[in-house]
Amino acid sequence: MKEKKLIPLKITTEYSLLKSLIKLPDLISFLNENNIKECAICDENLNGFMDFYLKCKENNIKPIIGLDTVYESMHIYAYAKNYFGYQQLLKIDYLKNNMKLSYLENSNLLVIIPFKSIDIYEKLKYKDNVYIGFCNDIEKNNALLISDKIVYVDNVRCLYKKDIPYLKYLKMLNDNFVYNDNAYYKTSSFEDIQTTYEFSKQINLEIPFDKKYIPKFNNSDNNYEYLKKLCILGLNKRFNGKVSNKYKERILYELDVINKMGFVDYFLIVYDYVLYAKKNDIFVGPGRGSAAGSLVSYSLGITNIDPIKYDLLFERFLNINRKKMPDIDIDFESDKRINMIEYVKNKYGFDKVAVGLTFNNYKAKLILRDLAKLLKVDSNVFDKFIKNINSSLSLKENYQNEKVKKYIEMYSELKNLYDISYHLEGLKKNTSTHAAGVIISSEKLGKIIPISNEDGTLKTGIEMPYLEKMGLLKMDFLALEKLNIISKVSKKIKNFNINNIPLDDKKTLKIFYDADTDDIFQFESSYAKSVLDKLKITSFNELTVSLALVRPGANKQIDEYLKNKKEGINLAGDLTDILGSTYGTIIYQEQVMKIFEKVGGYSLFEADDIRVAISKKKEDIINAQHDKFVSGGIKNGYSKEFVEKLFNKIKEFGGYGFNKSHSVAYALVSYQMVYLKANYPKEFMFYLLENNKDISKCEKILSSLKNSGYKLLKPNINYSMDKYAEKNGYILLPLNIIRGLNDDIISKIIRVRENGFNDIFDFFVKTNSFLNKETYLILIKSGALDIFKINKQTMIKNIDVILNYASIYSDGLGKPILIKYPEYDEVTLREFEILSYGMYITNHPCSKYKDVIKVENIKNYLFKNINMVLLIKSIRTIKDKKGGEMAFLECEDETGKVNLTMFSSLYAKNNDLKVNELIRVNVKVSKRFDKLNVLVNNIKRK
Repeated sequence: MKEKKLIPLKITTEYSLLKSLIKLPDLISFLNENNIKECAICDENLNGFMDFYLKCKENNIKPIIGLDTVYESMHIYAYAKNYFGYQQLLKIDYLKNNMKLSYLENSNLLVIIPFKSIDIYEKLKYKDNVYIGFCNDIEKNNALLISDKIVYVDNVRCLYKKDIPYLKYLKMLNDNFVYNDNAYYKTSSFEDIQTTYEFSKQINLEIPFDKKYIPKFNNSDNNYEYLKKLCILGLNKRFNGKVSNKYKERILYELDVINKMGFVDYFLIVYDYVLYAKKNDIFVGPGRGSAAGSLVSYSLGITNIDPIKYDLLFERFLNINRKKMPDIDIDFESDKRINMIEYVKNKYGFDKVAVGLTFNNYKAKLILRDLAKLLKVDSNVFDKFIKNINSSLSLKENYQNEKVKKYIEMYSELKNLYDISYHLEGLKKNTSTHAAGVIISSEKLGKIIPISNEDGTLKTGIEMPYLEKMGLLKMDFLALEKLNIISKVSKKIKNFNINNIPLDDKKTLKIFYDADTDDIFQFESSYAKSVLDKLKITSFNELTVSLALVRPGANKQIDEYLKNKKEGINLAGDLTDILGSTYGTIIYQEQVMKIFEKVGGYSLFEADDIRVAISKKKEDIINAQHDKFVSGGIKNGYSKEFVEKLFNKIKEFGGYGFNKSHSVAYALVSYQMVYLKANYPKEFMFYLLENNKDISKCEKILSSLKNSGYKLLKPNINYSMDKYAEKNGYILLPLNIIRGLNDDIISKIIRVRENGFNDIFDFFVKTNSFLNKETYLILIKSGALDIFKINKQTMIKNIDVILNYASIYSDGLGKPILIKYPEYDEVTLREFEILSYGMYITNHPCSKYKDVIKVENIKNYLFKNINMVLLIKSIRTIKDKKGGEMAFLECEDETGKVNLTMFSSLYAKNNDLKVNELIRVNVKVSKRFDKLNVLVNNIKRK
């Protein structure tokens, strides 16, 4: 007879945030190693139940789902005996902030009252399902005096005794939790163990996964015919009634697959909310992901990409071999995403719609930082040490770095910190809302999954990957900020439709050719610009290729693509129709699918299955297809040598293949932005500025606006809001551009000013209750108070007088006379601008020099010597090979920033250069490793 192992009935996991060291993978390993075949998690929420349930089922362990709830500050543990009991736990979890004992009086639950909460026992009217929990002999004996239904239960927060010391550091991160030194798994007497089995044998919870909760659109039984009708109407509208047979056949084929897979209502639901968005002036992106390969999506107006025109595959989107929910992700302008969520809540019901849950985990750098503060680690030492930590690696992986190892060996406090952090790394820190996921259900979500109510919107209690397993419909409503710009600029231009722009506009393609793509969707990073600079695109097709290549791991494909483009290609085997547009290089996943179809004789659905295996690098599945592919190729007239070579090429490049549907859709968004930049630069730059939340990027945008004819006005305390304002060629800057002003202060200023402040005294009187002297000085130096016609030095020198007046103000009190002072000199006023904005708003010291080349034009003078006037922002020196000191200068003018290199011979004569010094230089512009290299030939000091 096998020895019975104690069934842990109160495992507290990391899902009880920062109250346990137990992660579920570690728990399952522990159970397997100790041959424990039944286990209960009992957290203060149900967030981990599905993760635990599935892991247990995979490991042949009986999962027991419990909930640790609180009534009158006393803990009660409730367990689901069956699926109905699980649904009762969902109710208790949702209503736990208003807990009632009647919720526990349910025959589908088992309830444990820990002995410490024994006062609750007598308050329960229904006790048939109630056990008294004990964890030692004293509690056991006392419990038996009250009831014979007792069970051993111990609150486990770590798996091993050696981990107990680390709980105190967890408590430092979360003071709102109590633990004891026995909070680890330990066995007990045979008699105690037996009580856990008596308890467990009453539980048989099975979660059904065979039901789908897709809402019935408009509760109609004839939705297929309705969908078909909409598609035919949509196609006729797209092509003005001239729909070719190719399109007719494709739409009927797609509809048949959609109907067979049971997704008719899904498409109608998406169609409905996209239609709502468009009717309500909410900008919708042209498409995203594989859904852009569907003609049904295009005909319904869900996407704006013609899949036949761009040779996109429906089978990449929906595969009848895989019973998987479709995934149509929709991009909305970010300002209006909340409107879309409200719409589906109103249409399908508040209790049937929820946003998704995500967890933030303690990664290496974050746990080190948080614990370093709590442990009061020397900040000077820690700041140097943390720079060596790679945030994308684990602490174990970081320890392989010799610099990290050296610091830990040198400083005992770092060694201690690292050890503690290692034990807490990876724990769930807090929850947040999924950036895109929205669930729409045919039934009340509270009967299917854990939920919570956050500000009038439900949030799921389990993460997005588990929701589809539960049969729930997941939609992705993505907030794409760049769409805000396209939307606002389009509305500003009269009689303009962004969907009707030509895709061969020369000015637009020239910007891509020059890689002048700052702030452009998908192409704003330095790496993306370097790829564009190599590719030198001249068409929209090449733009879609470049978008696919702007990603890590595509370097080999870039090299092959450029080589083939330059040298010309000879596509043996007649694969021109598949690889011709990419010069023989496999770039798209759809190309892999088509090769399997054409050469190997696979159906496109089968080819998509192989595509998935390749993308996930499932070598066994890929290799198993080798013989079938080769024999199919020979059967279709290709040589064995060619087919073998092609198969190996697919294996090499296929894993880096990109979804062409997504590439075309997102290339169109990028193109739309550049089209607006090229053809409506003033409008584009203004809304780019308005949409930009990174103040450090504003300088170049403001410079472009000034160059395009706008005049900039500094923030004005009487007129500025929290957004940019444009009128009659002027741009009034907002108050939130001023450093040191937060949103709360700004909103209060706007609220109290009403029709404007009459003078500086009126301003101080109305704001002195929430502004302090420091904030007033910030406002004065920024120029926001210049409207009061008093110069800055006079305001600053008299500030205490004005503050005193404001503090004692009453009706009839005379205003003090201010002593007048001359204004500060130009240098000081410029310093105020830098202090207030981090940049020059009105008068950059370089702007008056017109006889030199500006930074924004420097790339046009490659391999030439040019003259520039620049302001030094930073100086870094190093020793050259001969021991001389050379310098790297970060400089700027009013149009942008540039890095200069000054060799030691020249720097020796100018080693007293200072930050914020104005210099006139002659430089040579060249390229090194695809980056501009600007070498100083000579220098004149201003």
